[in-house]
Amino acid sequence: MEGGAINTSDGRIKVLLEGSKKEILEFIERLKEEFPELSKNPTLSEPNFNEEIIVPDSMRISQSLQLNQFSEAVKVIAKMNSDMNEKFDNLPKQLGEELKPEFNNLGNEIKGLRKDFDDLPKKIGVELRQDIEKMPKQLAAELKPEFQNLPKQLAAELRKDFDKLPREIAKAIKETQN
Repeated sequence: MEGGAINTSDGRIKVLLEGSKKEILEFIERLKEEFPELSKNPTLSEPNFNEEIIVPDSMRISQSLQLNQFSEAVKVIAKMNSDMNEKFDNLPKQLGEELKPEFNNLGNEIKGLRKDFDDLPKKIGVELRQDIEKMPKQLAAELKPEFQNLPKQLAAELRKDFDKLPREIAKAIKETQN
């Protein structure tokens, strides 16, 4: 007797056997006795006991080759899966190694910014000091024409009042005498 088993998508196992009816029925009974937990409800579906059907060896070889190819494909896929898992496992380390110089450069740039920031008050002080030093000269230049005209303007204003002053004094004296 010869044959094979196939796992079905619904969880059952399909067994294909080649042999005499007697051999197949004996196999089922032996299965029930030796593996009762695995053979709880064996059923014969589409039983076809035809002793004249002979499966040529070339078909068996072809099926065997297909199964071997399938087995090799499973090994290749398992290897690919293993390689991918290894690469994913190494990914954090690789990223760390690749990004570490960038983070170090970032630290140096931050230190440079800190130095620039520390120097900022000095730079502002220098700029303001230069502006403050220029300020008296600028103010003098802008106010000089005004100050030059000030005595003339004061004199003109006071002259008006001085012209009135003798009359006002005389008037005040007369009022005090009366």
